Formats: sequence, C-alpha cells, structure tokens
Amino acid sequence: MEQGYHIMLEKPMAPTASECQQLVDTSERLDLNLQIGYVMRYSPFFNRVHQAIHSGQLGELICISQRENVSYWHMAHSFVRGNWRNSQESTPMILAKCCHDMDLL
Repeated sequence: MEQGYHIMLEKPMAPTASECQQLVDTSERLDLNLQIGYVMRYSPFFNRVHQAIHSGQLGELICISQRENVSYWHMAHSFVRGNWRNSQESTPMILAKCCHDMDLL
C-alpha cells in the first residue's frame, strides 16, 4: 500500500489482531482499498441462498443456527497432521474454516 497499490488478501489478512489493525489503518491513511477474498461468497450455491432470503420466498428470517462440520478425515489430514497443525506456523482452524461462515452471515 505504501507504493500506492490497492490490496486484495486471502484469509487470514494477518496472523494477529494488531497486524490486522495496522493494515486497516494504513489503507485508511492512504485512502486505498483493502479487500479480503472470501471465495465462498461468490459461489453459485451461496448466491442462490442469498437471493432466496432477500426475495422473501422463505418468509421472514428470524434465526440462524449453523455449525462447522469438519469430517474426521479432513480434521486428521489438515488440522492434526497437515499444513494447519500448528497455529504458530499457519492459520488456526477458527480462521481457516469458520471465517467463511461469519462472512456469509
């Protein structure tokens, strides 16, 4: 951003809250766009869900219940033995998986 570029980042935008705040502060100071690329937001399935909710065809939305069901093999492969096994070296599970849920909400 210091070189004048708008930035689009993959999740997580930074490993710590203070580094996230630094990115936001820099983008505001320089009046540049800072965007996080949540790819599920643009998938056809979630676009259709969004349309159904906002069209009113489902009625009034009054409650949302959601859970992140990570299958045993994905948990073992990715978060126990895989690339995301150590939150000091990679993204913690709550950021890697649940950030999409929060973005969609």
